[in-house]
Amino acid sequence: MVKINIVLITYNRPLYLRQAIDSILNQSYINFNLIILDNGSDSETKDLLKTLNDSRIRIVTNKSNSREFINDAFNFTNYEYLMLTHDDDLMDKNFLKYQLNKLEFNKQIHYCPT
Repeated sequence: MVKINIVLITYNRPLYLRQAIDSILNQSYINFNLIILDNGSDSETKDLLKTLNDSRIRIVTNKSNSREFINDAFNFTNYEYLMLTHDDDLMDKNFLKYQLNKLEFNKQIHYCPT
């Protein structure tokens, strides 16, 4: 059962983006959706995004770079948890498992910093 949407925000960093996506897809906890917000990137980033083939991934593309587009991440609060990350962030293989265990253990926690 999916509990978390992970929203990854990217803009023109295809080399970092590939690593960030791989670090998410290779998590030990696998029940998540990955929404990639492409904030008006160039063709190199768009070409990379076209190669992704994982049912957990959804790509939302903005026509041009805009600070306001980042707020679209909050449109994906349809599950219990929402995580925001960026194209230059990498996660340890057990990162999600560890963070979700913290949140599940103590329902008084509303924010879990990395």
